Formats: sequence, structure tokens, C-alpha cells
Amino acid sequence: MKTLNQPFMPSPEKRRYSAIFALPVKNEAPILEKSIRTVYNLAEHSLHSPWSIVVAVNDSTDNTLATAKRLADNLPNLSVRYLAESGKGRAIRDAWNSVDADYYFFSDIDLSVDWGKALPQMLRALQEGADIVVGSRALAESVVARPMHRKALSLGYRLLSHLVTGTRLTDLPCGCKGINAKVAKELLPQIQNNDWFFDSELLLLAERNGYKIVEVPIVWEEYRYAERPKKLSLIRVSFSYLRELWRLRKGSDKYPLNRE
Repeated sequence: MKTLNQPFMPSPEKRRYSAIFALPVKNEAPILEKSIRTVYNLAEHSLHSPWSIVVAVNDSTDNTLATAKRLADNLPNLSVRYLAESGKGRAIRDAWNSVDADYYFFSDIDLSVDWGKALPQMLRALQEGADIVVGSRALAESVVARPMHRKALSLGYRLLSHLVTGTRLTDLPCGCKGINAKVAKELLPQIQNNDWFFDSELLLLAERNGYKIVEVPIVWEEYRYAERPKKLSLIRVSFSYLRELWRLRKGSDKYPLNRE
């Protein structure tokens, strides 16, 4: 993986942090500053010091890198990583690997998840012994506002993932996850996908190998920013997810192994 660490950008020292919050971004200049400041305020109120936010800028061609660098110059505990290659998973992995921490979180930059409600639950679950905690839009207690076609796609993916892998997890792709240091050390090196399936593969590998996974209900409002370019082809991503599910299925004689 080609990673360029620009000398003018602050980088967290290689010391132990209570938590790291990774924000993978590519061409997100229109919403970047607002989202970073929202997460920063949340971290100040919810995380024990020392904590770190790492913005992982991924092959961007707009002002994302310049905006992130300007904010990092003025906000303590905020640093920037630049990767020349694309891939959401690659960005998360690089950010998480850049520091040593007790707990590792990541969020999609649009902040559809209400992290003010989610993060305290997630921290509590990790402190009480969970290896991985994930926000789920499919739990009865979750409050979800999103277009019907997105709800239908999410339901279809959930049913397909159950059918192909046997997983009991209800929301593999939700951009709201946290892991402990044990998972970071043991499972991150095993993940093959470096794009959108990265965190789904993390969960499936963890489930297969008996790690303790806790799902928490979330408040989710799917934002559509007029100034934000369309990021994904849903059809392309859906076929990619299906291909990756089959890859994991074929790579396991019995999936998942954890069938209590």
C-alpha cells in the first residue's frame, strides 16, 4: 500500500490512546469541516484523554486534503493521513494502524448516525467486554429515516448475507463500528477487502471466530447534501458485496463457527 505522510501535516505520536476515531474521506470538501467539528466536539465530551481523530484522505481531487490540513493545524488531537490509492477500507485500516489505542471507531463522514446517542452505548459495551460493537438500523429500538429504495436494498442485503453466510448479525454495512485492541491486532491483518466491504468482512470474520459482538440501536437520518457529489453506484456496490460474500463462504467449510 502506498501511503504518503506529508511533512506539513501533524500526525499522532506513537503512544497509547484511550480511543481513536477514524474518518475515511474522498472528495468530501463540501461537508468535511462541519462533520469534523461535530466529531471533535463529541470526542471532547465523550472520550477519555488522550484521544485522537484521524482523517484518512483517500485519493481526493478536490479541496478535501487542504481543508483537513487547515483544521489539523488548529485543532489539537486531530491529524491527517493521505493515501494515494482509493478504498474506504484501506483508509480505515491505515488510520487505525497509525496509533495504538484501547478502542478504535470509525464513521462515514456524512454522519447519518447520531453519534451523540450511539457513542456512549458503544463505549459501555466495549468497557464491559465486547470485542466489537456495531450500530444496527435493523433493531426494533432503532429510529431510521431513509428513502424506501434504500430500506429495500438494506433488507435485501441482510437476507442475502444470512442466506450465504449464516450470519446472525443484522446490519453488516452500517458505518458505525468500534473494536478493541485485541481485534485490531488479530483480525485487521486478515481482512482482504480494502473497499466498501471491509467492515462487513471484519464482522463476519469476528463472528466466525467467536469474538464477542454487540449490536446497539441507533438513530439514523440519511442526509442528502445538494453540494455533495453522488458517491456510489448502488448496483455496482451490490454486485461487489455479493461477490465478497461468496468469497468468504467458499473460504470456510462451516460458516460461521460461532453457533451458540
